[in-house]
Amino acid sequence: MLSKTLDELKEIIHSGLNYNWDIIDAISKCLGYSREDIEGHTRRQEVVKARDLIAFLLREYGNISYSEIGRLLGNRDHTTILHAYKKIKQRIKTHPELKIQLEGLIQKAESDDVKKNCLISNE
Repeated sequence: MLSKTLDELKEIIHSGLNYNWDIIDAISKCLGYSREDIEGHTRRQEVVKARDLIAFLLREYGNISYSEIGRLLGNRDHTTILHAYKKIKQRIKTHPELKIQLEGLIQKAESDDVKKNCLISNE
């Protein structure tokens, strides 16, 4: 079931730019932030972590280029996105439960009541 959800996310991401915005909106809300927070230039740790998670999901499951993800997340440099991706990938290696939480996040972001159903902590 989880792999089906991830496959669906891949299809949605590849189907067009508007869907990328929808995914960013849904995951941002699930993490407790607006898209504007994610696109903004704040360096508050909790916002950076949320932004990193979104970058990871877009790259890992959408296979979007680092440059394109950077553009979607507030015109960030591709190296910033590369760093975020590697950071989350390493966290998954050291904390395997994070992958399960991310998969839960994807499922909950697809639901109608995103805020109520969010399972992932922003730590």
